[in-house]
Parts: sequence; structure tokens; C-alpha cells
Amino acid sequence: MIMTPLKNAKGQTEEEFLKAYDATRYPCPALSVDMLIFARYNNRLKLLLIRRKNHPYIQQWALPGGFLNIDEDITEAAYRELKEETSINPEQVHLYQLHTYGAVHRDPRMRVISVAHVALINQEIKVVANDDAEDTVWFDVQSDGNTLTLKHKDHSICYNIKPICKKESNSEALAFDHVQMIADALQSLEYTPLADSVRADKSC
Repeated sequence: MIMTPLKNAKGQTEEEFLKAYDATRYPCPALSVDMLIFARYNNRLKLLLIRRKNHPYIQQWALPGGFLNIDEDITEAAYRELKEETSINPEQVHLYQLHTYGAVHRDPRMRVISVAHVALINQEIKVVANDDAEDTVWFDVQSDGNTLTLKHKDHSICYNIKPICKKESNSEALAFDHVQMIADALQSLEYTPLADSVRADKSC
């Protein structure tokens, strides 16, 4: 039995519709991935941050991440960007998606939607800054649910997270909306054994 192709109101079959479809009709935002890599060490939680090498937010701390290539899926992009910026190999980490961030002005370059990924790894994994990262550092994570503090040696990043704003004028800043991503990731860890590590020190 030969099936008659279904047609739309314009009399087009699916093949005809796709052939005539104008892919430029709707502006396409860029898609990026950001990775929150946590490690538990001496009953403390650490987060891997990179120092950005280029504009925007040059020299500021950020999560490792980057843009999706047109021929790869989102998970592949996350593992690729993680390796490019930190030298962490895909077989050393298991990423899972946390949330999608799409505020209109979250990136000053253009409309960018980012898919955040989370992973917990062994801190002994060697990390080396590459590509767009000038440096890569493990920061101690401290939070009481209202404030977030990230510390490494002389570097201190301190935010109120309800609502999001820098707590102290001398605090270093995080790039883009990465503080929101970190706050969301910590909330997702609230009911895991890692929660005690996060609450180990509530001071800024």
C-alpha cells in the first residue's frame, strides 16, 4: 500500500517544506558550556576556576568553558572545553548537566545560552591551564546559603547570593553569571555528604 505524503496548508510535503525553509528567519543565539568541577579534600570542598586570558572579563576568575561547535553535541563540547582549558581528560571525570542559563544580557559579546555541567573529581588529578585560560586554581568553597566565599592564598571572592551581589568592595569578581551557577550547584549538593564540607567555615 502506497502512503500519500501528508501536506501542510500550503500544499507542501515535508521534503518540500524543508527544502524551502528559511533558516535565517529566526536569529540564532550562540550556545556555550560551563563546567563546575568540585573536589573534596581534607573534608573541605574545592572548586576549579580559571583566570581568563582575553576579553571580556580579562584577568577575572571564571568557570572553565567555551562555545559549542556546529558539529558536536553538548556533552562532547563540555568534555572538549574542559580538556582544552584544564588538561583534564574525559575519562577522568563524569559530567552531568546542572541547568541552562539564558538571560538576554549575560554575555556582553552577543546572545549566548550556556549549559552548566557539574562533576566531582579527585583533587590529585593534574590540572594545567591551556587555551583561553591563563591560570587554573583550586579555590576553597565556603557557604552558609546566604553568602559564598571562594579563597585561594591571597585571592578572595565573596558574594551575597540572596540576591546575587558582591559582599565586599575589595572582593575579586567572577566573570559572567558564574556566581549564579556556583550557587545553584551548591544548592544541588545540599542533600549530599558534600554539604558538611561546604559549611565547614562560614566566614568571609
